[in-house]
Amino acid sequence: MKKYNFIGTYKTKIYKQHKISIPKSMLNFGGWFKEFVIKKDLDTNCLVVYPIDEWNEILKQLKNNSKNKIFNKEYNNYIIDFLKNPHFSKFISNTNRLTIPIVLYNYFKNEDEIIILGIENRIELWPLKSYNEYLDHNDTEINDLNDLSEKVP
Repeated sequence: MKKYNFIGTYKTKIYKQHKISIPKSMLNFGGWFKEFVIKKDLDTNCLVVYPIDEWNEILKQLKNNSKNKIFNKEYNNYIIDFLKNPHFSKFISNTNRLTIPIVLYNYFKNEDEIIILGIENRIELWPLKSYNEYLDHNDTEINDLNDLSEKVP
């Protein structure tokens, strides 16, 4: 499986018919892909783009993890929520442009400015207002990061 490493933060606009361009520099560094799954993130107010091979790997891991947890209601609810509304798509004509499905576009609440974040194996698409609110609410000081790093194994 190809390894992706998307990095960077970019501000852009949503164009007519819900189209956006993923920066070529992000794709050149992180890895190009043709097919992907786009879905609403469970924890934040953003959309997430997974290259199709990454998505398939996530599904494989979920299947392997579920063998011993099939009767765990909390785990099953998480899986159901995670797998809600994924949309398979492709870049437009071998370009860096994609179309956001209308059902997912509604999460942007008619905002036309978005933030594109590269986060390792996925790309997040944030409405600008939601992204700024997230940053304001989750502003982590360097001391907080040091404390957190001591807690993480």
